[in-house]
Amino acid sequence: MVTKRIDAHVHGKPPTCKDEGKRFVDQYRSLGIDKIVLIEDPDVVLKALEVCGDFVIPVFRIKADIATPNEIETYFKMGCKGIKFIAPYHPYSDPRYLELYQVIAEQDGVAVFHTGYLTHQDYQIYTHVNLFDMAPAHLDAIARQVPNLRMLMSHYGNPWWDEAWKVSYSHPNIYADLSGGTAYIRSMMLWKELFAPNGNLHLPSVEKLCFASDIVYFDPELNIQPYYDFYDTLLGGIGAGKELADKINYGNASRLFKLED
Repeated sequence: MVTKRIDAHVHGKPPTCKDEGKRFVDQYRSLGIDKIVLIEDPDVVLKALEVCGDFVIPVFRIKADIATPNEIETYFKMGCKGIKFIAPYHPYSDPRYLELYQVIAEQDGVAVFHTGYLTHQDYQIYTHVNLFDMAPAHLDAIARQVPNLRMLMSHYGNPWWDEAWKVSYSHPNIYADLSGGTAYIRSMMLWKELFAPNGNLHLPSVEKLCFASDIVYFDPELNIQPYYDFYDTLLGGIGAGKELADKINYGNASRLFKLED
């Protein structure tokens, strides 16, 4: 039986028409991916909604240093369910961003944060980036000031795994994922010790994890199997039962983005 999942962190440009979109959706759902959290610029995400329907959970990527509260409010009126923050010019917890977070909370949306290392492959885009500005500790500071803001900590703070562990389980509204190109290639011993220290499952640090890959969808060469293998091996290795596995694979993302409403 295929495990039903929501991929809580993906990218990609959608197909151009509904027929092609349906083929991709049918393909992914046959593999167990029931929905994706698509993180792109607003026009790309809106196009994906048009051609792929409820397969797409829309998250708009913004530039926090030029975005305004009115802009954020407008995005939610356009149908987005979350706002993605990445590559800020100042630390995420800087007071200048607080009103953006407050608007997201008021709109009952999700703030998705890139945490940790950011690719250096395009220096022209990311020359200003300071790794420390995107550390998990900033989400702790935000949660203290906007406690009703639902957050998704993407990439588990790579390489600040311990910091992400502490922050994510300490706040009820901070969810986390292990997406990206590094977490799934790290030793399983690291993850077992984080989530089941000394072989004892530590439920508070596991129960708000979300399955996520950070890969590019709508690509015929898509290979999500390594992420299936990673999450399944991790959950089996820490002794997670079916109920907990279902929460991580599907239920947590559904709850975070309020799909059940």
